[in-house]
Parts: sequence; C-alpha cells; structure tokens
Amino acid sequence: MNDSLGHDNGDDILQQTAARMMACVRNEDTVARMGGDEFAIILLDIYEPKQAQAIVEKLLSELKKPFQIKKKIYT
Repeated sequence: MNDSLGHDNGDDILQQTAARMMACVRNEDTVARMGGDEFAIILLDIYEPKQAQAIVEKLLSELKKPFQIKKKIYT
C-alpha cells in the first residue's frame, strides 16, 4: 500500500483501517497489524457461528466504505 500511495497516505489508510476494525469488535477481542497491510483479529468467547458472523459482517461493511486522505477519496 505504501508503495502505491506513498508512505504518508498509506500509513493514514492503515491507521483508519485499524480504527474501523477496532470499532467493530468487542472490548475482549484483539485487532493486530501483522505487517504491511495484513491484520489479524482474535475473537474471544465465541460460542455460536452467528456471533462471529455478525462481527465479520460489520467488518466487511466498514471496510468497504471509501477512505479519505487529504480531501482525496480512496476505494
């Protein structure tokens, strides 16, 4: 991402991505950036598939939204 957008813009998008992801999970869950543009999420105390599905649907919905950096929109 940094190679195609430049380091400042790429870093801004990565920070926005992390913030969106953290807003979708619960306090007991963990969002971690693994490196580059790769993230991992650990969901604790999931007892039914529908619990994970609800979180994944929120994540997909949030991450599909455009990102804005310095008045420019990225999709």
